[in-house]
Amino acid sequence: MNTRKYILKSLLLACFVSCCISFASADNPPFFTTDIKLNDKGEMFLTEKGVRRVDIFSADGKQLLHSFPMDETPTGILLDGDKAYITTFENTGKLQILLLESGRIEAAIPTGSGACHPMFGPDKKTVYVCNQFDNSVSEVDPVSHKVLRKVQVLREPKSAVFSKDGKYMYVTNFLPAQRADLDYVAACISVIEMEGFTKVKDIKLANGSNALRGICITPDGKYVYVSHNLGRFAVPTSQLQQGWMNTSAFSVIDTEKQEFVGAVVVDEPERGAAGIWSIACNDESIFISHSGTHEISVIDHPALREKFENYPNKSMLDYDLNFLYGIRERIPLQGNGPRAMVLTDNKLVVPTYFADVLNVMDMNTKEIASVELNPGRTESDINKGKNISMMLPIVSRTGRAVTVAIPATPVRTV
Repeated sequence: MNTRKYILKSLLLACFVSCCISFASADNPPFFTTDIKLNDKGEMFLTEKGVRRVDIFSADGKQLLHSFPMDETPTGILLDGDKAYITTFENTGKLQILLLESGRIEAAIPTGSGACHPMFGPDKKTVYVCNQFDNSVSEVDPVSHKVLRKVQVLREPKSAVFSKDGKYMYVTNFLPAQRADLDYVAACISVIEMEGFTKVKDIKLANGSNALRGICITPDGKYVYVSHNLGRFAVPTSQLQQGWMNTSAFSVIDTEKQEFVGAVVVDEPERGAAGIWSIACNDESIFISHSGTHEISVIDHPALREKFENYPNKSMLDYDLNFLYGIRERIPLQGNGPRAMVLTDNKLVVPTYFADVLNVMDMNTKEIASVELNPGRTESDINKGKNISMMLPIVSRTGRAVTVAIPATPVRTV
């Protein structure tokens, strides 16, 4: 009887201590930054999934200036003077208009499930939103607070970019929209003709292309670059080395022909570059964030263009693990899981998803300055589980991507 009482007391004490620890750890929960933008002053606007909040930090990231709680999880942000257009998603995706002076929500406009990646149209009068789980893109009038038009794409649009003349929008489809047991399985880029707001083409990428995330257009408008995973599902699972099962890559789209030209592999023969996420470029460089190896790639853009355009057989390019040799530099970051990033004229700003560390790279020296955005950050067991589940199954000891799924039925991926 005494033994039972002792066990019961011990259990109650353990529960009490656990509750106290959980309560204490709730003081500084992880941010889990989903997007970042800078205003004209260089101040940083972060949308944070972990705390359902929009935070404004000083230009050096060392001071929190304002916090705006949101009623739903913020997924993306677009700045326009004294307003911020924020995509949110819980059950119904919305574009919310935040008045920065007062913190008041001027309007919450339903767009579609999985609303993300808000961006201005070429005329700066309309806002476009990718609705990931609705398989659509919405055109929104920010003045009347109405959805003007909506166009269906293929499967899970995550990001988009406009052609330089504003006539077309190129939209990433995160997953292939087809059966997974065929010889050729790949995700597509949907091309939207803007005047009629209709889909005019789906550009299929290299076989095995999936998890399309980032997209950018070259300054001259000739090419669109799309970052994604490349799964080798047609080979036996006998090894992981040298990109046998998965590689990270970015595809090149010719905007004049609206055709897929080739895919550049960013892995190396003995060193992977797993978790490819965002991509951006200027005349000098291409920048890629790698959430699995916690680094960024900086690629000599003119050298890549010359080498790519002179490559004899571009259909075999996505097997060339040596293509970037001599023209790419890999720069390690502080913190785990760099995803979103923002490029300016003189710096690249990269927060880390699983560490709340902000990395700022000087464009001239390529030196990294880092600052903790969330000192005293604490993780719950659930948070730790998310971190482990995202990191361990994806990256091998050499940085190689190990697992990938190309599901035949829709799943929610955020």
